[in-house]
Amino acid sequence: MPVMACDQPLYALAKTFNGFGLRDTERENLIVVMFCGLHIEIAALIIIGNWLQDSGWVNALSQSNVA
Repeated sequence: MPVMACDQPLYALAKTFNGFGLRDTERENLIVVMFCGLHIEIAALIIIGNWLQDSGWVNALSQSNVA
């Protein structure tokens, strides 16, 4: 099964046109479209930042004189 990694604008187009006009069962076997590694990493870092926001992590680091 071929895999295509691309940036966000191309990802949106590829997901739109991947198997256009085919049934869902036929469409799944054509190609796997995914974001590039950088976009996946950025999304993961944003999620980690959201988890740590208002968790007291900043206060703990500043009181321990680590940062």
